[in-house]
Amino acid sequence: MEKVKTINLNKEFGAVRAVQDVNLIINEGEILGLVGESGSGKSTLGRLILNLLEPTSGEVVFEGKPINKIPLSELRQKMQIIFQDPYSSLNPRMKIFDAIYEPLKIHKKFSKARVAELLDLVRLPQSFISRYPHELSGGERQRVVIARALALNPSFIVCDEPVSSLDVSIQAEILKLLKDLQQKLNLTYLFIAHDLAVVYNFCDRVVVMHDGRLVEENTPELLYKDPQQEYTRKLINAIPKKLYQLLA
Repeated sequence: MEKVKTINLNKEFGAVRAVQDVNLIINEGEILGLVGESGSGKSTLGRLILNLLEPTSGEVVFEGKPINKIPLSELRQKMQIIFQDPYSSLNPRMKIFDAIYEPLKIHKKFSKARVAELLDLVRLPQSFISRYPHELSGGERQRVVIARALALNPSFIVCDEPVSSLDVSIQAEILKLLKDLQQKLNLTYLFIAHDLAVVYNFCDRVVVMHDGRLVEENTPELLYKDPQQEYTRKLINAIPKKLYQLLA
């Protein structure tokens, strides 16, 4: 079943064509990797899918409905994003409890006990509710960001380079957590990354983006073994081979 579909999607910023004629399908329950260098358009595509940006032309379909026909309050409950930087994703003046509880309060969906459930889901102790972000490590902060993204029980999450600012050993822990949550909660991910090392052992399928266009698609294994595009080969050659073992 198709969870998300883009049809001839385009986004222009002045003379810059950030996303060009993108036709993409994300199946329900899969982890789709979207890789490309900085400036390739992948984060813009993620925001278009979430209706955080309006396309210049084309359409995004979510669960069979055009995304612009779905009420925004409903959309925000079903679709969420995990950002790259856990340092800037959290309000430094908010305690962890308030950071996680905020979306619940806005949508009036759950009791405060939901915060405790979410901390358990991301494997953080209950004592963290009274702490501030600066008292947590980078990996712990990202777990809080993940908990907040899960607060409203979304079925689709855009993971926008969620481990790129973390040490490699911590990356592996967060990737394992995300994979476990995906399987436990039947989530669908669009996983954005700037290299193939992170997606190699994590994603079911990978698409490569270059200059706003999707240029190649395959399983991670086949993409690595037999890349068809020179740009894909360039991305592969930039990966220190030992990272595959560290991130496995």
